[in-house]
Amino acid sequence: MYADWFKSDIKVEGSTLIADGIVRDKGIIWDCRFYFEKDDVPGLLYMLFSGPVVRHFLKNFKFVLSFFLQRYIKRTAGKEKVGKKAA
Repeated sequence: MYADWFKSDIKVEGSTLIADGIVRDKGIIWDCRFYFEKDDVPGLLYMLFSGPVVRHFLKNFKFVLSFFLQRYIKRTAGKEKVGKKAA
């Protein structure tokens, strides 16, 4: 399953972080909502600093940097690029 974080809306309500987005799997698309509360933080940190996730992060470091650049600085994430049409 693939969560399309470029097209997600993130907001805070009280002590809950809510991410509305899209999950894709083999051509099937779901609208979904993820809830993160302060009780989730220890488990998320444990997962983020586990060996496989750290290796994946280091292997894809260039993509991680481009995600933050496109999402929060340029604000172009999730927008389709206009290209030339075939004649």
